[in-house]
Amino acid sequence: MPIVLKRILLLALLFSLAAQAWAEKYGAIAYSPATGKWGYSNQCDSRQRAEQLAMENCPAADARIAIWVKNGWAALYRNSSGAWHSAWSSNSLEEAERIARAKVPGGKRVCWVYTGT
Repeated sequence: MPIVLKRILLLALLFSLAAQAWAEKYGAIAYSPATGKWGYSNQCDSRQRAEQLAMENCPAADARIAIWVKNGWAALYRNSSGAWHSAWSSNSLEEAERIARAKVPGGKRVCWVYTGT
């Protein structure tokens, strides 16, 4: 095989690996307000799969998707009166938590998820 062809194939392989490293990844948090149970998923290849896994990991009749995220962080907060809120950030977990916590006075983190590279 000529050296030029070998180099082209090597470059193609490197670009392919780089594209995989930058691939979009999804995560989700499912939550049951009645029971307080939760489930999550991360590093999924699609939003649909992320939501499906989160629901499977939250065994409650009233479970629902609280939030989904693509290449970022998500957090779910709840306070003692049962109020809850979720938020996401592409920048940091701290930012997602700050946004969610601001909507739930006295809230505590229930769950968080990160997805991405």
